[in-house]
Amino acid sequence: VLKEFFRHVPATTGNAYVVILHLSPEHESLLSEILQTVATIPVAQVTERVRIQPDHAYVIAPNKSLSVVDGHLNVSDLIGFEARRAPVDIFFRTLAEAKDAHAVCVVLSGTGPNGSMGLKRVKERGGIAIAQDPDEAEFGDMPRNAVATGLVDHVLPVREMPARIQSYKESLQRLPPAGRSDEHPSDEQIVREILAAVRAQTGHDFVQYKRGTILRRMHRRMSVHEL
Repeated sequence: VLKEFFRHVPATTGNAYVVILHLSPEHESLLSEILQTVATIPVAQVTERVRIQPDHAYVIAPNKSLSVVDGHLNVSDLIGFEARRAPVDIFFRTLAEAKDAHAVCVVLSGTGPNGSMGLKRVKERGGIAIAQDPDEAEFGDMPRNAVATGLVDHVLPVREMPARIQSYKESLQRLPPAGRSDEHPSDEQIVREILAAVRAQTGHDFVQYKRGTILRRMHRRMSVHEL
């Protein structure tokens, strides 16, 4: 699955990729070397604190936990029940706090619910969630549990994921900067019509919400759906 993903990652996107999975603490991992045979970007196992570089891929080491802090990947030993049970959730939470809307979490083939809780934090902070099509996955539990949260933006075959991630990044770059208000007066009628449609469909009235908040949410949905 991971080889298929990195086979389709372009050499120059400006993105960084971090691979989190369960590895046996008793055995040395050769995953980074295996992925490097198909990847056009450098792939390295993370054994100590490292600055995250664009167009690089980072692979977790056996018996370790990774977190994103100040533009670096921090490495820690697996201590405690949660760290051993849900390393993907832990990483997703720190990714969300560090990158906000620029965070993309991807849930691939695997067993159990690992990742489902962490992707909720990514969504809360404005990022997006992508899950492998469970029918394609060798082990469908993880993507199926992710989809069951109702928060996954795209359910895709693995080969389509890198292009979708890049498309999302480009859509973010087209959004107006945070805090900028360049809304044209004629847009007000469009906003009212959207809020009226939401009220008719859901019963929720957002008319009294702060306009900046409403516009940011609309921009987010436009970005996710590439509209």
